[in-house]
Amino acid sequence: MHLQTRTIPLYIFQWKCIFLHFPPLSSIALFFFSLFK
Repeated sequence: MHLQTRTIPLYIFQWKCIFLHFPPLSSIALFFFSLFK
């Protein structure tokens, strides 16, 4: 459980970095987020 609490924010941070470097991928990422929800 402690590992997940440290890993999840790390993934969010990586996603934000991807959004900043590759703006066009944001629309694709939002599509995947809608699938996971």
